[in-house]
Amino acid sequence: MKRIVIGLVFAALMSCQAMAQSSVRIQAQAVATCGAQTLTAGIFYPVNQDLTGTLCSGSGSGGGGLSVTDQTSWTNAVSAFTPTGGVFNDSATALASGKEGTVRLNANREMHVTCDVGNVLCASINAPVPLNKNGTATGQTGVTPGTAQTGTIVGANVDLTSINGVATPVGSGVQATAPRMTLATDSPGIVTLGQTTKSASVPVTIASDQYVDPCQSPNIAKSSVPINLTAAAGTTSLVAVSGATVVYVCGISFTIAPSATTADSILFEYGTGAACTGPVALTGTFGSGDVTTAAPPVTVNYGGAGTIFKSAASNGVCALTAGNVINIQGVMTYVQQ
Repeated sequence: MKRIVIGLVFAALMSCQAMAQSSVRIQAQAVATCGAQTLTAGIFYPVNQDLTGTLCSGSGSGGGGLSVTDQTSWTNAVSAFTPTGGVFNDSATALASGKEGTVRLNANREMHVTCDVGNVLCASINAPVPLNKNGTATGQTGVTPGTAQTGTIVGANVDLTSINGVATPVGSGVQATAPRMTLATDSPGIVTLGQTTKSASVPVTIASDQYVDPCQSPNIAKSSVPINLTAAAGTTSLVAVSGATVVYVCGISFTIAPSATTADSILFEYGTGAACTGPVALTGTFGSGDVTTAAPPVTVNYGGAGTIFKSAASNGVCALTAGNVINIQGVMTYVQQ
């Protein structure tokens, strides 16, 4: 009986040793989508793997076990990812070589990135921007990132010495290489030279203040006043005083009918008030000496390209007549300004 027991123990020991030497293989259930299964508490379930053979892992507090194939398409609300985080702390102690650390964020939750010393890309960004002329470096530099600029960045006229690779000519005369500008066909700046019709000519208006004499300006309208003197001799106002203006007489035309006894005559003067107080003569006396009724009327036409006489400022123009029977008729043109 003792030999039987010893034999059974030996057989059991040999069986355990064989099991220890054999490999143990763990199999996982293949699922179309990880995490799509509904489980019941207290029930044992097999480990799951996706159809690519990757084990499904949860999103617990431990490190993420997610892995994806490069160039895999991303689908909204379906594709999984492992989130990353950082800390906003500008006073955090710098890490020593070989130490782990948390990514630094700024106040807007953006990852803080600093160019390393010697980084070629960063050196290109921070370097002053060279200014070129016709594709050739001028040796001058432009703005420096992060630095306030003052004064002139480009030297005087360095960008005007050539256009389209051709030196810009200066001076007068015919310039074969001078820049040309072509106006649009509907531009009012195109002027056709040579004889043409009036409708095709270019009108030119000279400013009114370019004329010293207002009687010469075509842009200033002229006024006129009738000369109708048949009353007793004396002073008659033709153009009344108006502020500090001056009366410029551009022309006069009138007739003097003969008188039976005493010659009727006229002269022009200027003065202040309604009847030219303190008068100053502007002309001599017209019609003096004609006392014959049979004589024809005396005609006077006086005018030209400009002012024939004018008053002082703040004065009007009057007619001073003399004679027993007066009949003087005509017109006077003027500008008051």
